[in-house]
Amino acid sequence: MGRPWMTPTNTRYYLLSLEHRAWWGPDRWGYTPDLASAGRYSAEEAIEICNKANLNERQELPIAEAIAPLLDLNDYFREAWK
Repeated sequence: MGRPWMTPTNTRYYLLSLEHRAWWGPDRWGYTPDLASAGRYSAEEAIEICNKANLNERQELPIAEAIAPLLDLNDYFREAWK
């Protein structure tokens, strides 16, 4: 159950959609290339969402709130959001 690298704490997670090349929006609604507009999810929510979304292949990844701003995904997103 769950992921060993994700522990239920107060840590919030962004959800990165590889399929849409964007972050999940707030309240599980839509996608955005803008981290400031992205939704933040509890560990439990992130695990639930990713387990459901990744049934056939891994397309959704939880990224800890502290780590996400350090990722340079602008070029990755730019290609999809032209």
